[in-house]
Amino acid sequence: MALAIGVGEFKTFRKRERSKAPVRLASELDKTPLMIMDPLFKAYGTDRYRERDPDIRLAEERDIPAIAELFRSHYGNGYIAQDVYDGGWVKRSIYRDDTICLVLDHSGLVLATGSVVLNYGDRNDRSGEMGRLAVDPDCSRAGYGTRVIDALFKVAENSLEFASVESRTAHVITQEMVEEARFPHIGFAPMLFSVNGRRESVVLYAKLHGAGEFLRSKRPPYLISEAALLANLVLTGMGLRSELAISDGPFADHRTSSFTVRSMDRSAVAQLLRIPDGRLTDPLLFGNISIEEGFTFVRDKARYLVAYDDDNQPVGTIGLQFDETNRLAKGIELIAENERVWSSLCSAFIHESAALGAEVLSVDVSAYQPGLQRLLFDYGFRPAAYAPAMVFHGTERLDALKMIKLNVPFDPGEMTLTEKSKKMFSLVRSNFV
Repeated sequence: MALAIGVGEFKTFRKRERSKAPVRLASELDKTPLMIMDPLFKAYGTDRYRERDPDIRLAEERDIPAIAELFRSHYGNGYIAQDVYDGGWVKRSIYRDDTICLVLDHSGLVLATGSVVLNYGDRNDRSGEMGRLAVDPDCSRAGYGTRVIDALFKVAENSLEFASVESRTAHVITQEMVEEARFPHIGFAPMLFSVNGRRESVVLYAKLHGAGEFLRSKRPPYLISEAALLANLVLTGMGLRSELAISDGPFADHRTSSFTVRSMDRSAVAQLLRIPDGRLTDPLLFGNISIEEGFTFVRDKARYLVAYDDDNQPVGTIGLQFDETNRLAKGIELIAENERVWSSLCSAFIHESAALGAEVLSVDVSAYQPGLQRLLFDYGFRPAAYAPAMVFHGTERLDALKMIKLNVPFDPGEMTLTEKSKKMFSLVRSNFV
């Protein structure tokens, strides 16, 4: 049994906080811990954290074989994140300040593990994900998984205002554990990952704590009608106000506008940073990277496509991350001088993803941008999840709508779902068939 951590799903950004720590070479990362973001984040499992499960502690390098075996017992060598086998995951959790990995050590035996990852957005977004949960199959009903989830939540509540979980559909026990921890459903992502040569879906959960609910925008979300039932179900399930503004009008398409789109080079960055729409004002797409981090940084982590007008001036850009293992493309940032540029950029994103061999495309679009939602819907994207108060922007937290486009036939395959998961699946499925 295991909870698959999503790579880049529901991850958000705004203005980056520049670290004052000295730059370290990659070779130094495995030797020197980074500056800790929150003293309590890394405290669980140590004597500094008083209210803790005595059997649960921070993972150590000596736990690498045991953790690998936990995942191998469920997936063979086919788990979606291969670094659980070679120790890379454990080492990063030890030496990075944005990741922890916990283990349940009972009488010297590692019987369960789980993690919290914070590097999915700005530090002020206070968003992160709980995942990579695995339990010894011989102890699957002993409550070890629930104990690890409880520990992860205690860690998360010290550092997060939006905590999310992605649960694979291959095992119902993992969903039961998350639901037992009172995580509400927020969606269903069909065929998101590739596991042992076949596509597999995930059930999505999230929970607000700290100032998450208080800071949620007082503006009602503005959604296309196809997303309204999903949003209402999620908001009701999370006990949040559920008033919505609905837009049924078509998007004023501007495909006749003449924009040339090509890969970003360094010369375009400065002019793009002069465009506030989509980045500083009226966010459009949310992701874990922004061009304000610099050309060299984004070049190594994402592809950016830039739209140029007839005078060869940059007028907008869209970011794309491609996960080759899962054949998954994610749109991560959309900046544009005006709506006329949206079609060219979205179309370029779709074509570039297809050229890379993407089978699934995913975007987290602002819940206050019905025009962009409609444009994406017209291009084949469908509502799959709703994330209240996921992003901190300015003085408030904004809702996000996850939309997914399938380049392969909709076929979620054999699944094991709880009754609540079945209800969410049924609602999302209706958008894809």
